[in-house]
Amino acid sequence: MTLSILPRSAWNAAPRRGSYTSWLGAGPAGLVVHWTGVPGRVSASPEQVLRSIQQHDFARGYVDASYNVAVSADGRLWEVRGLAVASAANGGGVNRTLASVCWLGGVQDVFTEEAKASIRALWAHIGGRLFAHREVNSTACPGDAITAWVELQRLLPHPAPPAQDLNPLLEAIHRVRNTIGSGPVLRLGSKGQAVADWQFALRVGYPHEPATTLAIDGDFGPRTEAATKAFQGSARITRDGVVGPVTRRAMKAVLDVRFARR
Repeated sequence: MTLSILPRSAWNAAPRRGSYTSWLGAGPAGLVVHWTGVPGRVSASPEQVLRSIQQHDFARGYVDASYNVAVSADGRLWEVRGLAVASAANGGGVNRTLASVCWLGGVQDVFTEEAKASIRALWAHIGGRLFAHREVNSTACPGDAITAWVELQRLLPHPAPPAQDLNPLLEAIHRVRNTIGSGPVLRLGSKGQAVADWQFALRVGYPHEPATTLAIDGDFGPRTEAATKAFQGSARITRDGVVGPVTRRAMKAVLDVRFARR
């Protein structure tokens, strides 16, 4: 599928008020996901929201709206600065290495499947790693739910185009489903791929707090222990926070029911 990004003229962008900054390399080395943070933005036209963002950034002294690309609820991608020049949205010293894409929604707005598919397609086009804004700078952007989605995408090293968006994730789910029933005992302080697989299993098999916002980082810390205890409680087994044979079998049973192949 060919990546399609609507030009600046599609939203009647005002001319930039200065020179853009160039990438440190030949182009961006990854992609950072943002949101507008303003609730109810999805009910406005994307063109109107983009013009509002541009005027807001002009008022801050920027030469233009700060993002490289934006994505609307219907999945359309919009050129803001474009991918040929550096971002001004990320901060944290990574504007000249990572591109930015802004979801044109905010608090309590539904992060649509169409927008997700387009962000994945954009990431596939750019390559590198996918980040939530809060992972590269001190900010709440882009909220807990979108950050959790970004973390799940990083389990898939080669993002697929939108038409195949769900397939790689389902394959990752079935891989973990087929292996989670056995393995090493995991506890506070454990590290490695087995921990990452357990964190992933918690995220998809027990979609409740604190598992829904659990980082999949291969480090069995206090939040992983808390999520494990919560899952054990729901499965009515010993709540000791240790992933042993009984806990593994309980998770395997859950994944077998929730993600049985049809």
